[in-house]
Amino acid sequence: MKLAFLIFLFTLTTWAGDKVQIERDGGNWKVTVSGSLPPQPIYRVTTAGDLTVRGKPSREIHYSMTGKVDAPDEAAVRRVAAELQARAVNGQLYFAQPVSVRLELPRATRMLALWSTGGAIDASGLEGSVQATTAAGQITLDRIGG
Repeated sequence: MKLAFLIFLFTLTTWAGDKVQIERDGGNWKVTVSGSLPPQPIYRVTTAGDLTVRGKPSREIHYSMTGKVDAPDEAAVRRVAAELQARAVNGQLYFAQPVSVRLELPRATRMLALWSTGGAIDASGLEGSVQATTAAGQITLDRIGG
């Protein structure tokens, strides 16, 4: 039982963003949260907004999430930014909030499924096969090896 719990903790990984950038954008706020995940195989990416994926020569996984926030002050915006997280579970990477996501994955990724429930998908520079599905938006695939 303890071993199963430890395995679950190991496979369910959530990181808060390493860096939060906030700037005024007209009457709203623009928030960008960026971070990285330890090297691990990623087979599926799910998001609620636009998704841009780029293959890179390193094994590192980097992400940034950008969205607009309607809030009265910067403190309220920081509370919203604290909720923006990437969650990796058994090779699946989730971005639950409806923000634009930019993701850098290892170029050598062999198979990747991309899913957006509310935005466009743009992927390039990956050596493996890519399957992309969106409920709303355009799909652009370029320089995909498989």
